[in-house]
Amino acid sequence: MKSKLYVSKPSALLCAIGVLFCLWVHVGQVEEACFTAGCSLYQQTSVAGISLWVVGMVAFVVMGALSLFGKAHIAYWLAMIGVICDCFLLALLVLTAPCFFCMIFALILLCVYLTLRNSVQQRSWNHAERKYPALVYLWSVLFVCNVGIVVKTSIPLWDISDNVEDASVYMYFSPSCSVCKQGIEGLSGNIDVAFFPVAENSWDVKRVALMEKYLEQGMSVREAFHSANSATPPSGLELYMPSMLFLQLKLLFNKAHVFMQGGGKVPFLEYRGLPKHVLQKSAPQRPRYTERSGWKDPTLPLDSSVTGFCTGSKPCEDGGDALTPARQY
Repeated sequence: MKSKLYVSKPSALLCAIGVLFCLWVHVGQVEEACFTAGCSLYQQTSVAGISLWVVGMVAFVVMGALSLFGKAHIAYWLAMIGVICDCFLLALLVLTAPCFFCMIFALILLCVYLTLRNSVQQRSWNHAERKYPALVYLWSVLFVCNVGIVVKTSIPLWDISDNVEDASVYMYFSPSCSVCKQGIEGLSGNIDVAFFPVAENSWDVKRVALMEKYLEQGMSVREAFHSANSATPPSGLELYMPSMLFLQLKLLFNKAHVFMQGGGKVPFLEYRGLPKHVLQKSAPQRPRYTERSGWKDPTLPLDSSVTGFCTGSKPCEDGGDALTPARQY
């Protein structure tokens, strides 16, 4: 008695696409084509010294061959195992950093799985068994979560000084924060720094709008900051003009970044590289020993104290104490 032959040409075609895609990612210089951080993070990931993209190529070749030579039911079970593994991978991407190429691979694999499932079920399953399994819904939820993170991370933060590519320090500030005023005084014009404004209240929105206007007129960030502080509070529907609504959206993105990364405190500074103040300018001295405290290294510890920040329930007014609380994000 001959065994049933389950041939699925659409699945074989999808597997061929998967092979070509994995080969392109593995061999080609494609890092610039990917706009998510996960691509670089997982590019060199391997299993027993074998690249995951090579593993993916082999898997697609095997499933494609089985689909063409009448063993689509075996390819279906292999695809199911692959989708299960993909769910773990997608969950890992959600917890770390989404990988755009990995998501494309996962999508191709799911299409192969669904095509094989449809081919097999038409011949051997009854109608009651043709509903999508929970595995597909789980995969869909994880994939949508990754898409959401990709969309969020693809939205650039707004740098009012327009030098984010050359800056080594990112400073997030609020016009209502007295410590931010001190930070701008100390950083503007002295080092390569990019300034990202956030708004604690509606007055800050108008101040930032004036800062942007003054910067376009050729003022420095320090001059624009001081000039904008003389702005009067917004009145009427001033904040509901299209340009002001768009400005508030950009400020909201900056504020969300500070909330998630900086704990809702301004000024919030990010460094791209090693800050100069970490390096000791003086020549290193030899450690000395004392009976009271043992060995002492005069170059350690480095001074990492915080001079002040604005956070809390009340605005941090200009000219106030450095530790005066400001509006909690």
